[in-house]
Amino acid sequence: MNSFHFFAAFFLFSAVYAQNIDVRLSFSRERDEAAIEKVSKVVKRINSDNRFAEAKLHEIDCSNDPSSEECKSIDGFHLSISSSDAPTLKVQRNVPQKNLHELSDVATELLYEFVDGYFSHFALESTSKIDKEKNSKKDAKFWEEFELKTSKDLDQVISSGKSTYSFVLFYFPEDFENYEAVVHFADALRRTKASGGLINCHKNEEICKEYNVLDGGFSASLIAYHNENPYKNFEGTFDGDNVRDWILTIQQPDIAKMTEDLVPLYRSGIIPGFEESRSTVNLLFVAKKRTAVYTNFKKFAKENHGRFHFGAMVHEDVLKWAHNPAFVTMKPLEEYIQAFTLYDDLSYDRMVEYLEESIRPSVHKIETAKNLKFALSGEKPLIVFVDPTATRNSTNFRWTAGNQLLSRRIAYFAVSRGFDLFGMYWTQKLADRSKPFYISIKTEGSDYCLHRKSIANEDENQILHWIKSLKDEGCEELIPRLKLPLDALELRERKEETEKIVKEMLEKTNKHEEL
Repeated sequence: MNSFHFFAAFFLFSAVYAQNIDVRLSFSRERDEAAIEKVSKVVKRINSDNRFAEAKLHEIDCSNDPSSEECKSIDGFHLSISSSDAPTLKVQRNVPQKNLHELSDVATELLYEFVDGYFSHFALESTSKIDKEKNSKKDAKFWEEFELKTSKDLDQVISSGKSTYSFVLFYFPEDFENYEAVVHFADALRRTKASGGLINCHKNEEICKEYNVLDGGFSASLIAYHNENPYKNFEGTFDGDNVRDWILTIQQPDIAKMTEDLVPLYRSGIIPGFEESRSTVNLLFVAKKRTAVYTNFKKFAKENHGRFHFGAMVHEDVLKWAHNPAFVTMKPLEEYIQAFTLYDDLSYDRMVEYLEESIRPSVHKIETAKNLKFALSGEKPLIVFVDPTATRNSTNFRWTAGNQLLSRRIAYFAVSRGFDLFGMYWTQKLADRSKPFYISIKTEGSDYCLHRKSIANEDENQILHWIKSLKDEGCEELIPRLKLPLDALELRERKEETEKIVKEMLEKTNKHEEL
């Protein structure tokens, strides 16, 4: 099969997580303003609590069409929730006129039932049969300008990185993972204007053998070249802005020289060479380079060039500081703690631990399966403030999470409030959905170790005391990780994201050709 035909097979997944939700309220008698108000509040909360959702309320007067399906056998109201994104999914219930006061609660219960079916539907769909007959020759326009046809083409790209860097993706037209890599890499090259190209290892097997990229099976390999030699292998995931960010970071020095004039820019996340402000900035302040601290720092920066961007100010005036040398981390997007310092232990192991932890926010924002997988990926438990009723103040919890940036963290933190649809989906699988609670989740092999506690407006000390007490307790409950199909949901998210990139770029390409 033509590689482009095979790649196109993965374009069946068209509905991005822009959740389109239809709430239908049917009246057996005349239009009821009290009923409309109760259901409207639920619809408004869906729209206010979700960036990617659009919920609409449809009113059906059964006196005009009593024979319609949703008007049959009702005495009062018929409430249903459905979505064009999942055509076979519909949750519904009849509510007698005498139970009008329960309509908001019924709508909330139906919404929980709906989101469970909605995301379960997408988890199953992400691995469903794919239409392989879709013609995709036009899709080749997306990356054909970067295709390297011969070893001479490849040599030219690699040699162009003598003074800078060049980037080559060796891929196999085998599966979605390779297709995803091609799309994100081509998009990154186009946006960064970096020197680079693509090698199809099915068509150019000898070239791929020569460059030693066949040992990894049929996985795509992205390599940065410098001075005509391999410099770094990309070890991240081919999604989001990971590839573009890696290329931009590689193009910067592993350690940027800092001056006093640059410090305010770095503090706000504005770093030369990057298109957007950075959420995390790590700077070392040291009096001189010939120290164990700087040597360790240089080693880590070299080994992790591409993953981290570092700045360093080397100046004897640092000796006048109360704490020197010092690692300063700026997090300009944080709510409470926007800068913190490591100075008491600058050994190599502590430095590595500190920097690995610095990439995490104080409070994880969990809107997708990818977000949740990352939040659960560390060795520490994830503590979630779950408030489906939106009646509890999360300030103390968020402040506690922010203060954890100042020392060795004992946990990671997240908040799920109100009618956040993905939050409703995954939290109801772990605990009672009717009341606010804290939940501690720790990955243990193929299970999640859970602890729960009702929220009672605890202060920072009380929150930390509860978290620390869990170390000496066994799991309150062990549930299989398969109960949350995060891998399948993340795969769907990646397919949607990849399709969106190609669609946008093809539209630009076609528009340019028309001009």
